[in-house]
Amino acid sequence: MYENYVFWFKFVTGYPKKDVIDCVGRLFFMKKIIELIKEKKYENAIEILSNNLADDFSVEKAIEGAFLEAQLQMNEVFDLISEGMKIDGENCILYYLLGNYYLEYNKNKALLSYKNARYYYHKHGIKETDVATVVFDKEPIKAIEDAISEVSECTDVRDVSIVVISYNTREYTQKCIESIRATCDSDVEIIVVDNHSVDGSLEWLKNQKDILLIENQENVGFPKGCNQGIMKAKAENDIFLLQSDTCLLPNSLFYLRLGLYDNDKNAITGSVTNNANNYQNIDDQKIDIDDNVDCFIKYNYPLNNPYEDKCYLESFAILIHRPALEKVGALDERFTLGNYEDNDLGYRMLKAGYRNVLVHNSFIVHYGGKSFMKMASSYVDLLQKNKNLMIDKWKFDFTYYQAIRYDLLDLFDADSDDKINVLEIGCGLGETLSRIKFLYPNAKIYGIEIVEDIANLVHKKSNIICGDITKMTLPYEKKYFDYIIMGDVIEHLADPEKVLEMLTEYLADNGRFLASIPNLMNASVIYDLLHGEFEYQDSGILDRTHLRFFTYKSIIRMFRRTGYEIDNLFYKSLTLGRTDNYPEFFNQLLKIEGVCDREIFDVFQFLVKAKLKEK
Repeated sequence: MYENYVFWFKFVTGYPKKDVIDCVGRLFFMKKIIELIKEKKYENAIEILSNNLADDFSVEKAIEGAFLEAQLQMNEVFDLISEGMKIDGENCILYYLLGNYYLEYNKNKALLSYKNARYYYHKHGIKETDVATVVFDKEPIKAIEDAISEVSECTDVRDVSIVVISYNTREYTQKCIESIRATCDSDVEIIVVDNHSVDGSLEWLKNQKDILLIENQENVGFPKGCNQGIMKAKAENDIFLLQSDTCLLPNSLFYLRLGLYDNDKNAITGSVTNNANNYQNIDDQKIDIDDNVDCFIKYNYPLNNPYEDKCYLESFAILIHRPALEKVGALDERFTLGNYEDNDLGYRMLKAGYRNVLVHNSFIVHYGGKSFMKMASSYVDLLQKNKNLMIDKWKFDFTYYQAIRYDLLDLFDADSDDKINVLEIGCGLGETLSRIKFLYPNAKIYGIEIVEDIANLVHKKSNIICGDITKMTLPYEKKYFDYIIMGDVIEHLADPEKVLEMLTEYLADNGRFLASIPNLMNASVIYDLLHGEFEYQDSGILDRTHLRFFTYKSIIRMFRRTGYEIDNLFYKSLTLGRTDNYPEFFNQLLKIEGVCDREIFDVFQFLVKAKLKEK
């Protein structure tokens, strides 16, 4: 199947066309080379390539493409298609080729790709200069329709109902609806729930002929509005919840759907964006944008590893698989007017055995909180009320357990394609482990969490087990782990040295132990202590759950005694705990002979990177 496609891609579409050869010449050589490949006359094919390609065309890469079909190196075929879509993400032939690629192992994704090929064929057609005659053995649209018909018989892909919640955001609602029209096939169902807008939104919405409108007589909030839209939607459709201050880009929804149908356990997929929490921003930074959103289109193209498991996905844009939604139930309307209903839905999906998946190659513009800005005076109170409701419902403070420890991930030395084994002790909800798996696709990740409710919730997400590291027998091979992580854990142990010594048996000879440990010598602690104060707190260095306290020197001694050699000891500071907050006090203190250097007092936390001591 691929012999007509792979080389075509490299030869014609995937590289700049200027000064190579004209289109007629390309077709001639393309057909000749395909014939030679079919006859397995590879040397003759190489000779023709070498003699007839312009200097700026990569012969080596063209040869690679010509040989791909014969050697069935499917991953490379995918890479070729991906490179082509970076150049032209709306090329119907590329989506047809993508469908052929997926046909071998995921017919649902193949069907979605073929349908996207049909969408772009009707939108743009095929230019005469395209080599459609090389790719298709019949009329292009007939070939695409036949592919859709054949694969549809053995798939269970559902259509999509888009539910948009509108509340006094007329300008953004219009942009949102127009972006749906511009980037989605006409078979999507658009439902808008208006929560009693008074800014002209409702009047505009009433004039739109292609949407189903629900007019509320009051602001019922986001969760209830979503549920109304879900009830209005076609019963068999997947549901795409979309806030009105979002803007779809070409293929944003397509890649969310590919993610949803990548695995039968995937319940919710969500996009990356420019303005969100939950580590869903590109480069994990919020980006203010104007109307020029084209620069973000570059994120929407095929990737080999675009998926990251999450505990939940922010509800500015989430695609929900209908069977999973029916099993766990709709959004919890107790979280009215909104916020944390998405956390709750994600947790319920996890509890039911499903996955929530962040799709890194689906970018959706999010202008951010435009509806809630209309009620800014009560927004903080709403957040706290719903946060308390979430904690009461799930019996733990989720905000404490869902951080990604980038400070410790920055200490990794591995290359992205390395096969590494990672254990995180005190892994919480497993978000750091999930990010490791995304960054290092060949990694095997394991976690230990002492809080039973948390471990039970996420045990399937990242190979997480419940256990007390001070009492349990580890169910792992000795010398197995390339990285063992203990972020803010050591200070909670009654006998940390016993645990550290035990873990030397599980760290590979070239492995690294990574830890973060609070600094008792921090300026804020020392200032209070020398003024007679030492009060435990709910969090921070003097967290009331801490059993042990450490200084720079005591950390070094502890690791040496337990069989480690410290590679690096990094300093992490916070603005509020620095000596310059108490300038006169520390200027006098530092005059005393033997007192630590000022920089030690500025440290809030030490980051430790250690290896096994040579014997």
